[in-house]
Order: sequence, then C-alpha cells, then structure tokens
Amino acid sequence: MSVNEKDMTIILCCIGFLGLAGIHRFYRGRILSGILWLFTGGLFLIGTILDLANLLSKGRLWLE
Repeated sequence: MSVNEKDMTIILCCIGFLGLAGIHRFYRGRILSGILWLFTGGLFLIGTILDLANLLSKGRLWLE
C-alpha cells in the first residue's frame, strides 16, 4: 500500500466514527467486510478502532 493510499484509508476510517463505518474497507476492496462494518456500525466501533490502530501502527494485518 502506497503512502497516499494509506493516508486515504486512515481518513476514511476516521469517517467511520461519524456514522459511515466500513467506507475504508470498500476503498481497499474488502466488500463483504465493508458491508458487515456498514450494517453493524464498525462492529459496534470496536472493529473500526482496531482498524485505525492497525493502520496507524503498521497497516498490514487484515486490510491488505
């Protein structure tokens, strides 16, 4: 993932806290988990927090 893609993914992940959870997963091509995040509010925000922490640390665990 290039620096610009990672920055955009972080921005979209932060938008998830405003009610549009899962947008960052759609952007990365993870359609099924994006739908799950969208309908469950980012797995009740826990998944969104974990995704953001992962992106800010190394960004490779489950969004690749």
